[in-house]
This record gives sequence, structure tokens and C-alpha cells, in this order.
Amino acid sequence: MSDHPAPDLSVLEQAERSAQALRKQTIGTTVAMVLFALASSAAVLIFGFGSGLGRVIGGTAFVVSAAIALVVVATTAKARSRDFTRRYLTTVGLWAVIYTLFVVSGFTIFAPASSWFWVLAAVLVALPGVWFALGSHSSKLV
Repeated sequence: MSDHPAPDLSVLEQAERSAQALRKQTIGTTVAMVLFALASSAAVLIFGFGSGLGRVIGGTAFVVSAAIALVVVATTAKARSRDFTRRYLTTVGLWAVIYTLFVVSGFTIFAPASSWFWVLAAVLVALPGVWFALGSHSSKLV
């Protein structure tokens, strides 16, 4: 006979339910981040290949809508591991720097920027979100 008491089955079931809920929230945020990466790329392409005021309005509306959705997903989450939160904040920070650099330089320094510039910008703007999604499959982050 063991000196350790048998674990209460209801406690184990509750722990498993909590783990499942956390995994679902993590998956939701990961999907939102991938969609945000795609929306950011689309916005950059609209900026680069659109014309007139429509490109500014269209690109801005696209990325702002995606950002609002990402914030809603992130703020409604109940619990996240410290590693997941750090990775999320790093991703958003990297995205902000890359997005700002390319959009500002595309409209000012390299204006009118050629097609290769905007395609490169669209790819690089998506990389932080892709990095986040790939890293979110790690068991340490859930």
C-alpha cells in the first residue's frame, strides 16, 4: 500500500477541462494571428498597387479591422502561459516595426515604390504572424 493518497478523480477531470479550454484559446489566438498576417499583407498590397485615395482608405480599413479582431481575441482570453504571452507581445511589436517601416518608406523615401518593393513588404509583414503560429504548436506555450 502506498503512503500517498489517491488523487481525487474530480480534481483530475477539472484540471483536464482547464487544459482543454486553454488549448482552445491558444488555437483561437493563433488562428487570429495568421488571419492578421494575411490581412496585413493584403493591406500592404492595396497600398502598393491601389491608386488615389482609395488605396489609403482601403489599406487602412483592412488592417484596422484585422487589428481590432486580434485585440478582441487577445483580451477575451482568460488565461495564457507566460511564454505564450511573451511570444504574442513580441510578435505584435515586430509586426508594428516592420509594417510601419515599409508603409512609411513606401509612401515617402521610395515613392513611387516599384512592384518588387510592395511584394517584398507584403511578405515581410506577414513573417511575425507566421513565426507566432509555428511557435504556438510547441507544448511549452500551452
